[in-house]
This record gives sequence, C-alpha cells and structure tokens, in this order.
Amino acid sequence: MDWFKIADEAELERRLPDVNALSSFDLGESSICVARLEDGYYAVADMCPHASGSLSEGEIDSRENIVCPVHLYKFSLRTGINTSGEDYFLKKYPLKLMEDGYYIGIEK
Repeated sequence: MDWFKIADEAELERRLPDVNALSSFDLGESSICVARLEDGYYAVADMCPHASGSLSEGEIDSRENIVCPVHLYKFSLRTGINTSGEDYFLKKYPLKLMEDGYYIGIEK
C-alpha cells in the first residue's frame, strides 16, 4: 500500500471544522471524500458508484450515512455498504495520522 499525505492536522481541522463535515481531496487521478464523524475521520471515493455524483457535495444523515446529492443514495461511512437497498458499494480508504499529518492509503 502507498500512503499519500492529504493534510497536516491544522489543515484537516480547518477543512472539516465540525462533526458531519465533508471535504474532497485530490490524489492524482482520484478524488477522495473525507468525512468527520464523532469518533474520527473516514475516507471514501468522492464519486458515487451509482451516477458519479460528488459525495463531498452531499451530506451526512442522522445514521452517519453519506448521502449523494444527485439521487440521494446512502452509504455507510464505516462499511461502504449502500444502506438505501440498492446493490452498490462505496470504495473506502484507510486514513491514518502520522507525525506530520494525515495520510490516505492507496493499494498498489
């Protein structure tokens, strides 16, 4: 797995100041959506697998699902499973804090 720095701690806090905040980060050809929940940060593909809507432009519902702004499909930020009942799966990425900031892991 390759690890890519997306932000130092101060920048991530600035971009995601509140619980249930969303922000996108570009990693080369990929756009990653990072969400802030009560227990930490989660990283998922920014593109909805249904119709390619930008999930970072959506919202987080009361059950901590990310909701696509295009067709309102819902995905668990913890598992990537579609909770609306359709047969789609959201790609998740490992996110970890290192000495100099937050990194996202991308499989080789």
